[in-house]
Amino acid sequence: QTNMPTTGAPAQPIGSYPYLQTMNGKFGYNIPLCDNFAIVPYITLGKNANVNSYVVLAGTQSGQIGVNVTNDFFYTLGGGVRLELPINKYIDIYLDQMLAANLDQTTYNVGTTDGSQINASNNQWTTTLGVKVNPWEKLQLGANIFYTNYTGYSQSSINSLNSMQVAVPATAFGFQVSAGFTFQ
Repeated sequence: QTNMPTTGAPAQPIGSYPYLQTMNGKFGYNIPLCDNFAIVPYITLGKNANVNSYVVLAGTQSGQIGVNVTNDFFYTLGGGVRLELPINKYIDIYLDQMLAANLDQTTYNVGTTDGSQINASNNQWTTTLGVKVNPWEKLQLGANIFYTNYTGYSQSSINSLNSMQVAVPATAFGFQVSAGFTFQ
């Protein structure tokens, strides 16, 4: 479940929906600080869908109907730090802080009021608080809550999008659940 307040007019209900056709990887190293505490610095790389109302509008203005999630996406790169605290051999809690740049690769071109092209590239700060539970050896269940703040948009792009009653995300918050298997 995710709630995404946006920067502009509520007439367009679609902000970016980054959970469709998305793949991100985090690569880090677990550094134990003491018996029950570890820090994990990491880098993150990924590709995230850019399904939003400005892409639909730009596609329509370019004579193309709909959104193409294959060509309308962000490259995401960044890094972060995760603090992990194992409660026992079955339960871990963690706090994760990530900073990433989302580089807009949208294929439709619509001009802004100052003559440049609309670009929804942004920076994101995401804070996640979660728990991982291993009910038996190979099964891992998880749950977390998260808050993301999106900043660094081009002001000319924001002004043009707002004049078209189109919005981009300003924040996102919600919760996630997961299930997976561990491999040794």
